[in-house]
Amino acid sequence: MMTFNLKNSIIFKKDILNLTLVDRYIVNELTGPFFFGLSAFTLLYVSCGLFFQMAKLITEADASFGVAMKFLFNSLPQILIYTLPMSVLLASLLAFGRLSSDCEIIAFRAHGISLYRLIIPVLFMAFCLTVLSLLFNEFIVPNSSYEARKIVVDVLARQKLQEMSSNLVIRDTSEDGIERIIYAKKYSLKEGIMEDVVVNEYMGRQPVRVTYADKALWEYNSWSLIGGKTYSYDEDGKVNSLISFKRTTMSVKKSPMDISNTQKFPEEMNSREIKERIDRDRKMNLDYHWLEVQYHTKFSAPFACVVFAMIGVPFGLRPHRSSSSVGFGVSLVIIFFYYIMMVTFATIGNFNVLPPFIACWMPNIIFGAVGFYLIKKAAG
Repeated sequence: MMTFNLKNSIIFKKDILNLTLVDRYIVNELTGPFFFGLSAFTLLYVSCGLFFQMAKLITEADASFGVAMKFLFNSLPQILIYTLPMSVLLASLLAFGRLSSDCEIIAFRAHGISLYRLIIPVLFMAFCLTVLSLLFNEFIVPNSSYEARKIVVDVLARQKLQEMSSNLVIRDTSEDGIERIIYAKKYSLKEGIMEDVVVNEYMGRQPVRVTYADKALWEYNSWSLIGGKTYSYDEDGKVNSLISFKRTTMSVKKSPMDISNTQKFPEEMNSREIKERIDRDRKMNLDYHWLEVQYHTKFSAPFACVVFAMIGVPFGLRPHRSSSSVGFGVSLVIIFFYYIMMVTFATIGNFNVLPPFIACWMPNIIFGAVGFYLIKKAAG
């Protein structure tokens, strides 16, 4: 931290009142607490969950230390999406707490530099981190999260595949260009069974066939459909034939393990992939609102950096906020309430009580409004 001296500081010499220097000074004050917070919050996040999963990989599945570290490395990008905003909050709180306790805020104001001007470098830094988080969320987090889960599936969770799960969706394209969307109400990939199966086949946007089957069994390196009917469509979208069957072979070459490895959760998909799945689920009359929540969260969550910056500055100006321990505690309280609100509105959006877009952005709107009010009040 830079030590302030009103008499000798170059910032306040009459011939060098340079606002660019002020910006650099504020950013320098933010940098130390930011990296301290990033380290502390990431370590706290890892300690509360990932270390236990790593321990299970090593002790229960006899995974090597290298595999456990690979799991940790691939899990970190997802964690950074949450710890970057937390670190911005702690940095702005501690930096402005230090400036306030050393009366530097008063000195800045005495030289005509308002609080609104001082907060500009904070918001600029927060905005840059928001852009970084957006890029991480779009290009790095999906692949790394997918790889982390594959490690767990491969070495620890194989036994769980024998349990019956719900709502399996498989997307496949044949050699002749026909796109298949296979939906199973229940499935066990360990046993190679799917129940209540629907196979929709399209050529472009044109439906070609739809098949309904009671079961699908993986046998002799292929899927057999048991007890069902196939409807074929003409170019006008009308049914032109109906075939009933007791057993037939489905032209999908993916094994149960292949399907398990290609199933992706929303956090393992980029925005384009989520959008495609939303369109696919809408086409199949499946519930897609929860996916819309995940889609908008990819953009709203990184903007917590800006919101936390707006909250941290006025809280830092309050008395006794320059201590790292006190600042860390205050940050945890603010973070707790923010993420409780985030989860609550996400749940509301999942049930479509509020439009998913509004539900995802509401915590940022509320906390941003509170931050703006507190800054305005502090600027007096």
